[in-house]
Amino acid sequence: MNRSNTGANTNTLQILMDILVMAIAYALDVFVFGRELLQNQHIFFFVLFAVFTLIYVLANKEAYLYNVTLFYYLDRVHRKLTKSFLTAMIATSAMLYFMTSVEKTKKFYIVFLIIAYVLVCIKMFFNKKLMRYLQRKTIPRTAFVGKVGEFNKFRYFLDKTSIHIEPIGYIAMKRENMELAPEGTYLGCLEDLENLIRTHNLDQLYIIQKDGAELPFT
Repeated sequence: MNRSNTGANTNTLQILMDILVMAIAYALDVFVFGRELLQNQHIFFFVLFAVFTLIYVLANKEAYLYNVTLFYYLDRVHRKLTKSFLTAMIATSAMLYFMTSVEKTKKFYIVFLIIAYVLVCIKMFFNKKLMRYLQRKTIPRTAFVGKVGEFNKFRYFLDKTSIHIEPIGYIAMKRENMELAPEGTYLGCLEDLENLIRTHNLDQLYIIQKDGAELPFT
């Protein structure tokens, strides 16, 4: 990928969801304990919340958690999210230590951390379903080009990522492949690609081939 296009690999919706999670944790904390804080303490904690969220998001990005091709294994994701959370917590705890010594503000901060981490874990468990629901209107209709048997493993790993598609069917690279496969296996042949795109309203194609294999139109 060209360096100027590296942002195309970033799931911006995931970033916005993490910011929302932190905002909800802050709002809940303010709702429960906000009356105990003075006006200047509210301002300080809003700054603290903003810094925490920024560090958390940057740490997640550094850990590639916002990549659309990230394999979403819960144990690995949980370790990375926890590391990012601890990084943000340590950095903002230093701010809290040097800028205030009031016990009420410390309690406010601790409650925020607890609520935020619980929400982070809840989002982690429901992340894939949530992303698919939010992206349901923009999921591309997709066809796979190649031999059907080669796609089973590919689609297994694809389902572990944040890439959401609507599988429409398979397209044979060569017409003789269609003749060898059971009837109804393929939508058609790559030679008829233009017609297949129009007929099935396809948005994108995944072309899977072994190293050294040539496409019919090369």
